[in-house]
Amino acid sequence: MIENLESVFLDLGRVLFHLNYRETFEKIFSKSRLDQDKLKRVLTYNGLNIEFETGKITEEAFFLKMIHQAEFTGSDKEFIQPWIQILSPIKKNLEFAQELAQKYKIGIISNTNEAHLRFMEKTGGLAAFSEHRIYSCRVGYMKPRKEIYKAALSQSNAIPQRSIFLDDREENVETAQSLGFHAYLFPKGEDLRKFWNEKILHV
Repeated sequence: MIENLESVFLDLGRVLFHLNYRETFEKIFSKSRLDQDKLKRVLTYNGLNIEFETGKITEEAFFLKMIHQAEFTGSDKEFIQPWIQILSPIKKNLEFAQELAQKYKIGIISNTNEAHLRFMEKTGGLAAFSEHRIYSCRVGYMKPRKEIYKAALSQSNAIPQRSIFLDDREENVETAQSLGFHAYLFPKGEDLRKFWNEKILHV
């Protein structure tokens, strides 16, 4: 176990929430004039997503442009609802995060946007166990930029050498390690309790 561990920072996607790309894509594709490849590019490789996740575009403007670019023929609600619900709680991991909060300060560091974070905070009850939630759309930087980690340390007064960070993307883990965090690559959708017991307790 890491000596003098005080803080645990967690990513959201694929750590505390599943990402249900297929179901979301199918619902939007059913009312889009685009073929599958073009629609996938609009939904995933679109600069609008980065603007939204760094707070450079409003929620209203984002959806207006996305619906237009996706050539979506349904109602705004029929686009927005499945887009938001791409995320679903990993209940057992959220429950274990609450248990960890009894011993450590829990923080969130996530690349996300106002629509998704609102949904996740509501369905995952994040405020119940995490005092500091650092979102890219509110600090203006996305992982793996160092600035978002520095914002997390500043807001929480955490010491990186006494902190753990878990994320499902290697580049995000590497940046955290470069700043002194004990950072670990978390297998997508893994059982958080099992990972903690096997990888963290035996360090």
